[in-house]
Amino acid sequence: MMLIKKKKKMKKFIIVILVITGTFLSCSVDSTGDVSTVTVFPELSINGDAIVYSELGQPFNDPGANASVAGAAVGFDTESDIDVNTPGFYTVSYSTENADGFLASASRTVIVYENNGTIAGVYMGRRVGPGRVPSPVLVSTRTDGNFDCTDLLGGYYERSLNNYGAAYGADAVIMVDFGSNTVTSTGSVIGFGPIAMSAGTISADQRTMNWIATLTDYDFGFPVELVKTTP
Repeated sequence: MMLIKKKKKMKKFIIVILVITGTFLSCSVDSTGDVSTVTVFPELSINGDAIVYSELGQPFNDPGANASVAGAAVGFDTESDIDVNTPGFYTVSYSTENADGFLASASRTVIVYENNGTIAGVYMGRRVGPGRVPSPVLVSTRTDGNFDCTDLLGGYYERSLNNYGAAYGADAVIMVDFGSNTVTSTGSVIGFGPIAMSAGTISADQRTMNWIATLTDYDFGFPVELVKTTP
């Protein structure tokens, strides 16, 4: 008799637990009161090329951008650090947002270059070899008669496929002897260490330069070519 009573009590106990648990779970499911909403993300695209040139001292005509939400045109903000009186790489940024605060943005690079009858200007630089992607390199005049070059490596690490950023652009002073068509440099330092130039030459039409760039800490070098793309 005692065993039977224990079984009955256990059965009642289990039933009570199941009832309580079921009640608890049903309250948890029914307690949500969240409301779902739908937002349409803004879209923004630039007009024209992602990299454009602007001649020194001339106004920059911004091609602008197109912004929309759900197919309807909307306004956008523009920010720029361009100094048209100083050669260099600059950025124009565009942004817009929808009513819920979601953003869309895009940017372009503007290269301010000199057109002064010297070798100064924009070049497409590359590490010579199959499949190498050219990148813009800027050469500008100095008051001492030499030239500033934004990257002895032809953009290979800073831009190109590597895209390591400004710390890997080997900016340097280059000296050109037009009598012997040779190019030399004081060298540079990047994130990997010192960079040296050797065997530098310039073509007779003064629109192509070639040299060997060497990472001296690693005794590793490669040929670089710069081809001028501006007047």
